[in-house]
Amino acid sequence: MTTVPGFGASPSDPFGDLDDPAAGDPATIREIAGLHRASAARWNANAHAFAAAEVWFDGDQAEAVDAVEAQATHLAPPLQTLSDSHSSAAAALEVFAAAIDDIAGRSGRLRADVDSSLADIARTREALGDLGGGRLPYLTELHPSSSLYDWPAGPPLLPAYLIDQAVRDGTLTAADVTALHAGVRRWRALLGTIDTCRASYAALSDTRASANDACAAALENTPLNAAVTAARAGAPPVSEEAAVASWLALSPTLFTATYATDPDAAICALETATPDVVASIWATLPAAFIAALISRNPAAVGNLEGARYRDRNTANVARLTGEHDATVRQIAERSEVGGAALLKERLRVLDYLIETYGDGRAAQRLPPEFLVRLDTTPPGEPYVVVTIGDPGTASNTGTVVSGMGSGSADIKTYRSNFSKIVKDADDSAVLLSFNYRTPSADLSVLTPNFAIAGAPRLGRELDGLRAVQRAITGSRSVLIGHSYGATTSAAVLAQDSHGVDAFAAVGPAGFLAGTTLSELHISPDNVFVAIAKKDPWASPGQTWSGRINPTSDDWGAVRFGTEGTRLADGTTLLSTTGHDFVEGSAQEGSRSYTAPGTESARNIAHILAGDPDRLTPGSATYPHPLWGTTPDVIEPPIKDKDPQQRFLAPAQDRRLLNDPS
Repeated sequence: MTTVPGFGASPSDPFGDLDDPAAGDPATIREIAGLHRASAARWNANAHAFAAAEVWFDGDQAEAVDAVEAQATHLAPPLQTLSDSHSSAAAALEVFAAAIDDIAGRSGRLRADVDSSLADIARTREALGDLGGGRLPYLTELHPSSSLYDWPAGPPLLPAYLIDQAVRDGTLTAADVTALHAGVRRWRALLGTIDTCRASYAALSDTRASANDACAAALENTPLNAAVTAARAGAPPVSEEAAVASWLALSPTLFTATYATDPDAAICALETATPDVVASIWATLPAAFIAALISRNPAAVGNLEGARYRDRNTANVARLTGEHDATVRQIAERSEVGGAALLKERLRVLDYLIETYGDGRAAQRLPPEFLVRLDTTPPGEPYVVVTIGDPGTASNTGTVVSGMGSGSADIKTYRSNFSKIVKDADDSAVLLSFNYRTPSADLSVLTPNFAIAGAPRLGRELDGLRAVQRAITGSRSVLIGHSYGATTSAAVLAQDSHGVDAFAAVGPAGFLAGTTLSELHISPDNVFVAIAKKDPWASPGQTWSGRINPTSDDWGAVRFGTEGTRLADGTTLLSTTGHDFVEGSAQEGSRSYTAPGTESARNIAHILAGDPDRLTPGSATYPHPLWGTTPDVIEPPIKDKDPQQRFLAPAQDRRLLNDPS
């Protein structure tokens, strides 16, 4: 998996992309263990009372007490077993609480070490930023107060000729240069310390998982009525996601009985379960119970991975008018951060969703079209996922991940082009995913941060699809990423397969540096890539960011054609002549990668349908002539009007500050 070195997903929190191994409340767990101890004592007393009664009955020869004696003989052992079960549960919970306390102490010490390193990095950045009396932009932008420095992995690769020039003109002294080299080395050493702490912190998650598994295994022997009591009280014995999943997966039929009169608790339990557990439970729920959940909390059901897509659509459609009216009120009050402009962006998307899905007819079309995610928490355009076809019944489902400068405002043009692709791919559906913040069409596309932040959202979306597809024999999941969406998709697959069977990177802006084909957790024969030779943006995105070009010969993916060709049956396929995935934002006269009649659109349909033998071949693609040859310096330039002048020098002077020695 490729991450920002030393920081994971967030420069401000190096542990932000890792699970908290100390999550949970040991005090509550011990309190529940105490309840189990009390129950054990009570049932133990009852068992002894019945055992004593049995002895007393044995001493009385009266026939009238024979039936009571038989009952006592029958009840004493089960009551003792019940007492022993409570004692075992209490012991397991006490051990579990102690394990969490130990993990919390160790994780706290690691956080303290990281906080100290971060503070030291801030001091180092400040010292470097002050060198030369604050007269060198490429140093002053290292200062923590600067908003322009956007590379948490350490100082950028600065050309040595700039340093030499600063010494010649007197801006930097020899002592300044020595301090600069020392600061860079110190910065990198601190990042190494943070990396070590991250590894130790991640290892604690394995320790916590072992503790979870041991406790859950012990609790499976707890009587069923105890599990129901704990669940209805809203306090499962372990209190965390693993425990909820353990109880519900053990007995999905228990769910309806447990939460029949408490839909709020039902939704809470489902939101803490894995998509696989949600899917197994959802398949057993009566229609009336599902309707009650949707009525109670449509937002939760509409975004619940693992729930049936048609039910998620029903929930989200029910929300549209309310979300629209709330946004209109916010615009009038200007009560949201970002003011009316961002709210109007959201309103335009909601207007389109109401027009397209609001009357329910989209779900009745052939193929049906569902609104399966509606998240209005981000400013501006909401996060939205819609389908063409039903992923719950189709043999092949593609998840289409949008790229640079795209968002839910583009749904209309995506629907138009992918409706044709779905039609051409037999027994298929697509999820059009606008479910993460994409970079704008500016230098922000060079940073990996959007991909790293968007990967968990996409990963859970793919897990939800996999959970639903388990009920479909021979089903396939195909991930289709365009531009920066391909960058994000590859970042997800570098972590786990998430059930993906094939991956198509279309006009990719590059994969995170260091990513290899073998890291993508799927068969190399099922990784497909293409960049049109007239695409002016994909290759520069790779060049300036330092990301991998997956169409290169040595990377090893299967390349498909985009340049137009004539098939054996005489069919003429058109070329792709721009970077866009769909029409709309494309220049007049240019053709997108999914424009009907193009070679690339036909190949995407074959990848979706699982027909790789019908692909037309492609070739490696290198920078568009507009951008010249690939420069030696591959780090993203600091934002400036002329980034090439800022970092590039004659080839003989491109010695970088990577190795101060």
